[in-house]
Amino acid sequence: MYSPSNASAVTTLTALALLGEACICFMQSFAMPLFFASNAIYPISIMPSWLQVIAHVNPLTYVVNGLRTLMLAGGNVSFSSVGIDFAILLAITTVLILLGSWLYPGIVQ
Repeated sequence: MYSPSNASAVTTLTALALLGEACICFMQSFAMPLFFASNAIYPISIMPSWLQVIAHVNPLTYVVNGLRTLMLAGGNVSFSSVGIDFAILLAITTVLILLGSWLYPGIVQ
């Protein structure tokens, strides 16, 4: 499960790498911990407290929340039920795209 936030984070990290092959390493070392530190497998409430903090700042948690709401609501979806998740994802994506755009020109030169 990739979201624009995850993709922009990987792009930002890849911009720091000088070799194209490093992109694959970054993607794998970034995607799996994000997956396990989200609520995709287990509810956040049963996670240890330190992992709950990570899960709340993990963009994948908000992707899973939004998708679960859209798929399980049975047509009774309001903007307030998924709006917060999408707003958080939009904010994270914007910050990471701006960071990647700022880093990239200095690395290319």
